[in-house]
Amino acid sequence: MVEAAKYLRHIRIVAGLSYTGLSDEVIEETRTFLQEGTICGIKLYPGYEPFYPSDPKLEPVYALARTHGVPIMFHSGDTFTPKGKLK
Repeated sequence: MVEAAKYLRHIRIVAGLSYTGLSDEVIEETRTFLQEGTICGIKLYPGYEPFYPSDPKLEPVYALARTHGVPIMFHSGDTFTPKGKLK
């Protein structure tokens, strides 16, 4: 889908990042996609993964969003499973 977005400019992709899989490599890949205009936002999933949006580990993600002027979306509300981590 990312490759298609480079050619289909009417399609916009928001990148979903995993808190548990967040690494320097993921941050750099996301930075590249933002610089290319391939993605137009970032989505995080606190209802499914063990973190709060205020977790300092997310600061590099927030810095990317600020630098590139894109929104951060939070998947919230109901989850598809009773094992969701919503409080």
